[in-house]
Amino acid sequence: MRSLYVALLLWIPLCVAAHMLGALSFVLHLFGTDLPIMIFIYAILLPRYVKLVSPMTAYLLGAVSYPISHVYFLRSSPRD
Repeated sequence: MRSLYVALLLWIPLCVAAHMLGALSFVLHLFGTDLPIMIFIYAILLPRYVKLVSPMTAYLLGAVSYPISHVYFLRSSPRD
């Protein structure tokens, strides 16, 4: 029973640390990649899409551009 208690005491701080690192990783990823891509699409591309097609179609093109840009940037990144 004592070993279970010790295991729980060791597990709880590791669980909290894992959650903190996970949250930090999420925030860094959000501000490092997702936010710049969203700004690029919705501030630069979307007004150009609206000039080319109707606003509803431009909205759909913006929605499709987001995952396409992720695939493009993923493929164009250097590999080890």
